[in-house]
Amino acid sequence: MSGFVAVHLLGEGVPDGRVRALVREAEAHGLRALGARVDGFGLVATLTRPGPTRSEPWERALPESDAPLDIHLSVTAPGPHARVDLDGLAQADVLALLEVNSIDQARSSAGRLLRDHPGCLLATAPARHGWAVAVRNTGRGRGGLSLHELRLDGGSFTSATARLLLPSCLHGWLTTGRRLQGRERVTLLE
Repeated sequence: MSGFVAVHLLGEGVPDGRVRALVREAEAHGLRALGARVDGFGLVATLTRPGPTRSEPWERALPESDAPLDIHLSVTAPGPHARVDLDGLAQADVLALLEVNSIDQARSSAGRLLRDHPGCLLATAPARHGWAVAVRNTGRGRGGLSLHELRLDGGSFTSATARLLLPSCLHGWLTTGRRLQGRERVTLLE
């Protein structure tokens, strides 16, 4: 699946109830949504790809919020060796594998996916107790990548929505100038 994802960057100290309310509002519009907190920073990701029966532009279907937006193309990759351009695979900002593996296999898959797609900023692969995340370096040492393992403080990574949209929450969090260290606390607020 691919589509544009809008991530509301809610910031520090936003109550969990506000995050969950934005998720419910998006779902009421028929959109897939996920709320998350990364090191206390609240985010809501919404898959904005309109369905075949929807005539309303996706921008009007987003939850009301004055929070800044990170909008990017997210694509689920068919596997770590994917090289063909499926639904914009080559142009994606975020690539996500959906199959859950061991952390070693997930780290290898996320790293390979990012190396094989130089235009991508972030690639993820779910592991049994969290995610393997590969991030392209954008500062000094441009072009290199770093691999991280993230564990969840709360929520379940087993839902398809979480596996699809948590990578976009991480992308939004990175756009605020933060750097992934691998020890961030991640809580899903579905």
